[in-house]
Amino acid sequence: MPHGDIVALEYCNTNINIAQPRQQEFITDNLGFRNNKYKIEEADILLVGDSQITGTSNTQEFIPANVLSKISNYKVYTLSVIGGPQHYEHYIKEVLGSLKKDIKIYVFYTEGSDFEIKEVNNDKNYIYWNGIKMSYLKHKFRFAYERLEKNKDKVFVKRLNKLYQKNYFYKKIRPKSQRLIKEILAKWTNSCPVNYYSVLNKSMGFYFKPFSNNITVDAIIFSDKSVLDKIKKIIYLPQKHTIYGKILNSDFETNYKIFQFLEKEYRKLGIDTLNLTDVLQKSAKEHMEKNELIF
Repeated sequence: MPHGDIVALEYCNTNINIAQPRQQEFITDNLGFRNNKYKIEEADILLVGDSQITGTSNTQEFIPANVLSKISNYKVYTLSVIGGPQHYEHYIKEVLGSLKKDIKIYVFYTEGSDFEIKEVNNDKNYIYWNGIKMSYLKHKFRFAYERLEKNKDKVFVKRLNKLYQKNYFYKKIRPKSQRLIKEILAKWTNSCPVNYYSVLNKSMGFYFKPFSNNITVDAIIFSDKSVLDKIKKIIYLPQKHTIYGKILNSDFETNYKIFQFLEKEYRKLGIDTLNLTDVLQKSAKEHMEKNELIF
């Protein structure tokens, strides 16, 4: 891997080099999930979630299921997909017939991607987007362009596929022009996707800004009884901003509203929730004192 996701998503500050090349072993099983130790029929524990649970940036040895298997002596299986909780529930239901009767399923909701979060806004001249305040006019320009590019891609790639495959100009030049225009619009609206902070004397990229406490929260909550009956616990994973925010910024306030929503909804269904925010913040601070990161 030449770099991770944040470098790929950056189009404003491409001169800042945070790339960390590394070798990655990536093994999937006969169902297409990232497992190399156990079959799903053998599993004592099922970890369900998105790329965090897949261990997208890690080599196979260090994916969550393999680490947990090693330290617990349980057979732990990864069932993770690129998607949201509705996909998690779908895939659990798909594999129920293959699971042990006493299987323990732990479902992970990620703060940065598994919730629909809106900032409460009483000022009609502005709109909040991913924690960023911008005028309606700027917002309209910024995202009208993105919609235009998406529709152009549909036409070129799907309807004019033969032309697209042979067109050097389109394949090589257009992506560069797209990035340039996105950079201009993002800087104009103060909505560049990556923020940088110095951590252990190195630049670390953080994708988008944290939300304020003045928000409304929603998310897909499981409803299938056959799935709910198998779930041992719902676990809340904070994003990197939340874990390192207190350390990097004395004014940073941890937002607990997102977890509180999750806890309230699953309490109605009789399922416990676990918030990893405090323990990861504590761990991050302890590791930084030893000149280490927690990942």
